Amino acid sequence: MDMFSEECILRVRGHATDERNEYGNPIIAPGHDEPSPCWYEPMGATEDMVAKGQQTSGYWLYLPLSAPIGAVDAVVLAGLAYQVIGEPARQPKGFIVQGYMKLQLQRVTG
Repeated sequence: MDMFSEECILRVRGHATDERNEYGNPIIAPGHDEPSPCWYEPMGATEDMVAKGQQTSGYWLYLPLSAPIGAVDAVVLAGLAYQVIGEPARQPKGFIVQGYMKLQLQRVTG
């Protein structure tokens, strides 16, 4: 049985290359989108009382340990982009459960 029964798109940030621009800063390669198996569950939603109409929603996202994701990347679930909050937590595999990463996703609208 595989716990990663859904699919999401990982928006992986580009990395620094060996080249430099005219100011001496490293040139960043373009990022790319990478499909990944996943599993997710809702965290809930809130509405800001000060900023009328602003809503925050989120998910807990579970990915395989091999997924190339970090705190600065984004994830697309069902066509909507969510920001990764904090660093992914890593759970090593055990006798019964396969290893996974747990991420907190957040989307702010309005």
